[in-house]
Amino acid sequence: VEVMTAFEQHAHTGIPVRMIQGDDDKTVDARWGIELVGSKFHVDLLEVPGGRHHLVNESEQKRETMWRWLEERCTWGG
Repeated sequence: VEVMTAFEQHAHTGIPVRMIQGDDDKTVDARWGIELVGSKFHVDLLEVPGGRHHLVNESEQKRETMWRWLEERCTWGG
């Protein structure tokens, strides 16, 4: 709880972050999480329709969509 309080009080950094969020997440309020992270960072967001909290356990189609999105945006070392 103290970590969340500190995070909520932190100023916007402008640091770019990539965020993948399922819109059927029952663990975290998706709207609240997106808004909170967006208030601290410059967010590049992929919302996964029907996605729950642990997105690696979603269907192959959803996982493929997420990996494709990441591949388009990330430079992987190597």
